[in-house]
Amino acid sequence: MRLERAVLANGARTEQLLAEGAGSDMLGDIHAMQAAFVRQIGTIEPEWRAGCLQISPGSASLRKANALSRIVEQRFDFVGQVGDLMVDTMTRTAGLIETATVGDAYRLSGKISERRAQARRAGSKRDRDRDRPATLRVILGPRSGPG
Repeated sequence: MRLERAVLANGARTEQLLAEGAGSDMLGDIHAMQAAFVRQIGTIEPEWRAGCLQISPGSASLRKANALSRIVEQRFDFVGQVGDLMVDTMTRTAGLIETATVGDAYRLSGKISERRAQARRAGSKRDRDRDRPATLRVILGPRSGPG
């Protein structure tokens, strides 16, 4: 459930940043993260396939057993191998999703903090200019220089 909430929160943060106007750097970050995710998924799939090919000869030997005890042993061994392969694949996939989610949350938090700091700096400058007496604003113009 926490992972689902994190994914939804990341989606909401991304939507917020996009609504505020996404810069090319943000779109580039999103594209780079998606490409990295696809590359990592691409490494999991061939290992799954190789594992299935390694297990498949064992399924043919299930028919060759001539005693009940041997049939039971072979079937449980086969089921165990399939289970191990599934656990390994699902663990790697879940780890990849979790890593991508945490990385995305970190990146989004940084972007949001950066945008908020920029907005505070811009708002603080506007407030100082607004608070300046009107005659000084006319004579000196808007305040310039460091924030």
